[in-house]
Order: sequence, then structure tokens, then C-alpha cells
Amino acid sequence: MNRVIAVCKTLRNHWKKSTFAACLIAYGGWYLDDRHRTNLMMRAFCEHAKAYGDEPLPAGAKPRHITVIINPTAKDGKGKILYEKYAAPLFHLAGIRVSYFTTEYAGQAKSLMEVLENTDAVVIAGGDGTLHEAVTGIMSRSDYATACKRYPMGVIPAGKTNAVAKQLFWEPGMNEARWIASSAMAIVKEQLSMLDVAQVELRQEETAKGEEGPTTSVTPGSCRGQRPRLSM
Repeated sequence: MNRVIAVCKTLRNHWKKSTFAACLIAYGGWYLDDRHRTNLMMRAFCEHAKAYGDEPLPAGAKPRHITVIINPTAKDGKGKILYEKYAAPLFHLAGIRVSYFTTEYAGQAKSLMEVLENTDAVVIAGGDGTLHEAVTGIMSRSDYATACKRYPMGVIPAGKTNAVAKQLFWEPGMNEARWIASSAMAIVKEQLSMLDVAQVELRQEETAKGEEGPTTSVTPGSCRGQRPRLSM
């Protein structure tokens, strides 16, 4: 009894530390529970992806190949980690051959899409900025009409702003891990949605030398542009 009284006095005299400790314990319990739920969720997604990977390929067919463009600075560097944790394992289990391209400067995704060849699809692991660059790049190609169909784009929401991915995959109550895994599984299943793009063209822009020249930028959106829609 004396020990109980002593404990109560200690808690009363050090109530700030006691409150902090209680909050820390509660947070620890919530974190462990959330981590356990995420692990169970990923196990289910992995089993689903493996079912696709176990399916035999038709005679003479090659494994599907995708090119993943990763923005290493997305979400302050956390985007790449999220991709590797919740998306990459699903592609591997599904038997998809993956090539990686990590951007090193702004505009590099656009440059890559302008010359991209020999892939079945493109996956953007980043935010809206990286996606907009990639879309602008593919729409700047001379063969844009066929390239849009030949290289469908997938989106892994690994940036700070993911408005396009939210329109495609997000559902109320989804946490970040489930959102990314769901986006990856849509790519595994080859679920395509046709999205319009908006094109803005400035025909008489003055350059630094006083010359005039066209400037074009293209972004995904709800506006129908003058060019074909993209498969995402």
C-alpha cells in the first residue's frame, strides 16, 4: 500500500513527465498497430501480384518491361523510399522487368520522354511536377500520336502534390502505403484510363535576344487539348 501511495505522489509531483510518458506509450501502441496493419496489407498485395507473375507467358512472348522515372527529391527525398517499399516489390513479384532512371535536374524527365524507346510502359514515381514534365516530353515528340498509345504512363504518388494520382486511385480512408500499393497494382493489371491534356502555346514569345519563337507546355487536366489523350 505504501508503494502505491509513493507512486501516486511521484506522478503528482512530476505530472508533466508522467503525461509525456503516457502520450509516448500511447503513440508507440498506435505506431505498432499501424505497422502491423500495413504489413498485413502488403502481404495481401504481394500475394495478388505474385498470382500475375505465376501466370505462364504465351509461347515466344517476353516479360513485360516498364521504365520507372524516379524523382529522388520528391517529398524531401522520402518519395524514392516509399516507392521501393510499397511499389517495387509488387512489380518484381508480378514478373515485370523494370528499368530505372533517376532524374538529376529539373526538366530531365521531359528530355527522356522525348527520346524514349524499347519499353512497354512508363511509370512516374514522384509528384505532379515530374508527371507534367513527362507528359510535356511525350507530347513534344514528332510521333506523339502513336507514342501516347505505345507508352502508357503509370503514376506512383510519391510527391508532395499528387492531384492526378488522387483522381485515379485515391479513396477515402486510404493511408499512404495503400495508395501507393493500389497505384502499383493498377499498373500490374494494366488498367488504363484515358485522360485529356491541356495545351498552351505562346506563338510570339520574345526571347532574350529579341527574337520570336514558339513555346509549348502540356499538362494533364480535364481540358481536351488539340492532341490525343494519354493512357494512364
